[in-house]
Amino acid sequence: MTQGILVTPDEARALEEKSHETWHWREVDLRDWVRTRINLLFKHRVLVNTDTQFVEIWKTETYGEAFATSRKGHTEVTCNLDCRIHWRGKLKFNGGVVGTAEGSIKFPEVIAATPEEEWPMKILADGEDPSAMKLLNPCGSLEETQLRQLEPYEVILRDSTTECGQEIRGLMTKLIQDMRSHSAGEKIRDLSADQAPAADSPEISDSVRRDIEEKMERIRVDGISAKVYEMIALIEANDEILEKVELSVSRISDTEITRLIGALKNNTHLKRLNLAFNQVTDAGIQALVTALASGAAKGLEEINVSNNKFGEMGQRILGGLRFMRKNLKVVAESSI
Repeated sequence: MTQGILVTPDEARALEEKSHETWHWREVDLRDWVRTRINLLFKHRVLVNTDTQFVEIWKTETYGEAFATSRKGHTEVTCNLDCRIHWRGKLKFNGGVVGTAEGSIKFPEVIAATPEEEWPMKILADGEDPSAMKLLNPCGSLEETQLRQLEPYEVILRDSTTECGQEIRGLMTKLIQDMRSHSAGEKIRDLSADQAPAADSPEISDSVRRDIEEKMERIRVDGISAKVYEMIALIEANDEILEKVELSVSRISDTEITRLIGALKNNTHLKRLNLAFNQVTDAGIQALVTALASGAAKGLEEINVSNNKFGEMGQRILGGLRFMRKNLKVVAESSI
């Protein structure tokens, strides 16, 4: 009978520890950690903030798998993630919002072992995104989902988001770096440590500002439906059948109000006029009230100018109209 090798109790413990270190391994699921971390990195992050545009991240979604394995004292991170980062933006002109848009930034295949520049990334507005449009028609297949042509302001906001692509990819890279640090028990660097001090914003010259304002005005005018001009023409023709005109949410500003006033001067059949949710300012309200107080639209019984861009002065002017034309109902519950 062959005897085994005799060892002391201390040697036996040392051999056990060495065996444990050599063969023991464990696996940790990191999916919940990734969802929390990507939300912290992206949510409420402002991508664009200028006098004319504002774009921010408002929601994140993460699918796929992520885990860390530890063996022989070495920790390795593995992941195959589908990340969707949702943005929303506003296009502004002269202090008011002329258009809003939403969309998504898609990283369909984030793999830790793949270089960051090889991760596919798509930046889309909702109108050109099949998965977003399918929400409007959940019964249809993704292949049958109809896309739509983007509005000009949607294109501008999407392109501005696209210009932030390097920053967005850098944040996704940081997510993987943070996952490695977390798995190794290392301290995660704060975002502020990766950001250079912000330089003072250069002042915009008057010529550049005028150019921006002209472009914004062209975008607004191009977005006005032909229906608006058709209705103004019918009002001017004093069509006796035309008793109610619906022009709410039509991007009407003081410019179109001037044309509308000219059409109202000799109209006697129009009874109700809805101009709610447009961009009429105090100046436009003043011109409109002056015309109505002077006898324009003699048959008008109700006018709605709620949720436009006039302020306290416009409200006072409308109060005077109520006094001068007691049979005319003026609806102006609030203004933007």
